[in-house]
Amino acid sequence: SKDPNVLKSAQNKARQLSQQLDLSQPNIVEFLNSQELQNHEQHDSPRLYDSSQFLHKFYKDFENLYEENEFKDVTIKVDNKVFKAHFSVLYARSPFFREILPKHGRCCEISIPKLTANSFEIYVFR
Repeated sequence: SKDPNVLKSAQNKARQLSQQLDLSQPNIVEFLNSQELQNHEQHDSPRLYDSSQFLHKFYKDFENLYEENEFKDVTIKVDNKVFKAHFSVLYARSPFFREILPKHGRCCEISIPKLTANSFEIYVFR
């Protein structure tokens, strides 16, 4: 919405919620005051990005997710090599993992025999 009252209302509600919950990190009020959010509010289109900008940002977000070792909740052993990955990404991208991951649960360790580490890496990470 381009209405500045909507943003101010959201900021006030966030400030109240932060005080009620005694939140110090992350500071949602700072986020709502951020230039990035205000830039999104100024777009004429209801869509935040045109499709190429959205896809580029989406790709970069997933690239960062891959490069950072935070929140990787699945360990996969293939050919004496250990791979750490995100359950939800594996589940979304692979019919194989969509079938086996629910059987193992989150934060699991899976061994995959009869496959080289190189083949697995190409299949999953490229």
